[in-house]
Amino acid sequence: MNASVFQIVGIGFVLAAAGFVQGLTGFGFAIVGMAFLPLLQTDWQSSLTLVAVNSILIPLVLLKRHGGAFSFRPALGLTLGTLVGTYLGFQFTKQHSDVDWFIRFFGLVLFLFSLFDLLQALRKHPLFVIHQRLAIPFGLAGGFFGGAFNISGPPIVAYAYSQAWSKSQTVATLQVVFMAGAGYRMVLMGSNGFFDLQVLNLLMWTTPATLAGILLGSYVLHRADQSTLRTGVFILVGLLGLVYAIFGPEIVNLTATR
Repeated sequence: MNASVFQIVGIGFVLAAAGFVQGLTGFGFAIVGMAFLPLLQTDWQSSLTLVAVNSILIPLVLLKRHGGAFSFRPALGLTLGTLVGTYLGFQFTKQHSDVDWFIRFFGLVLFLFSLFDLLQALRKHPLFVIHQRLAIPFGLAGGFFGGAFNISGPPIVAYAYSQAWSKSQTVATLQVVFMAGAGYRMVLMGSNGFFDLQVLNLLMWTTPATLAGILLGSYVLHRADQSTLRTGVFILVGLLGLVYAIFGPEIVNLTATR
């Protein structure tokens, strides 16, 4: 499928909006990007690749700010679990992305993860305490959903924020784990032919939009109501997840072929 000018502009707008949310609130790029990109194109691989490549920019920026607080040992279990889970999730997507229930399952995951993030945002403390020995299983869960849908955050973030780490150590550890998962996803995508000419062309036009969104979000960081925006974003994404879960591939095909 060759992208039209309308699609390129729409994809750029979605990635810029996702980058803005990330720059303003510190997270949300992948879940916002994956929620809206399938509405603009029927090619699931393109959506997955565009978000994966652009999302690797975010931990690079945050690591520059918090990298000094990184400790290798706490990140090891999460990283190992994430790498294994990423491979399993990627294979799951390769085998099932063309079946009818795949988009419905994606919508359900989108809704549940949005609900988790929304509940977490409304609390001052973690929803539950997770034992440090469960790093690998939580990394495995995050990696699986990252490999399948580019949405690895909630299981990994839930584990990290449940530990007795400083804020900088938590942020640095999360970015290393996310970078490992994103980097491995890109290797798997590259070795499976995801980086075709169309995707490379879209990346050339839309990656600057991601960077612009991140910079704009960071610029207005102290000028906007983060809590209200965060709540609104996850309500919107959660509702869209329900739409995917109810209508399945019909909503993707209908919108992309108008």
